[in-house]
Amino acid sequence: MACRMGAATYGEQRQRLEATLGPGRTTKLDNYSGHWILYPRAALYVGYLKLKGEERAIALVTQSSRYRTPSGVGVGTSVAELRKRVTIACNGDGFVDGKPKFPNPNPDDCSYPRDQTQHPFTDFKIVANRVSEVAIFPGGD
Repeated sequence: MACRMGAATYGEQRQRLEATLGPGRTTKLDNYSGHWILYPRAALYVGYLKLKGEERAIALVTQSSRYRTPSGVGVGTSVAELRKRVTIACNGDGFVDGKPKFPNPNPDDCSYPRDQTQHPFTDFKIVANRVSEVAIFPGGD
């Protein structure tokens, strides 16, 4: 399964991404550690890992409403709509037998449960009950 956000794909070489996305600049992201490369033209943040001498994309983040997951979720989606479209777990949810039964009405972070291995790990930051940031990382558990 390809983890992709716009023109950026997980595992892609930095040189190829920069040829497509234009020049990037090093920055930090409030919600994630390490250094990130922001591609302003694409409104994407990319985290890289050096592998066999090549830098490859290992994480993709956006705060732009132009991108959507295959289920139609993106920045600006309400938490209620997010819960309708995909199976997610949010911080503060109450669980019974490992399944969310009592949803937190005001979460600040949601993601696919770890057993949802058919999806890349996708994290949704929430502000004022709306998705404010979407981050994708490879695979589930």
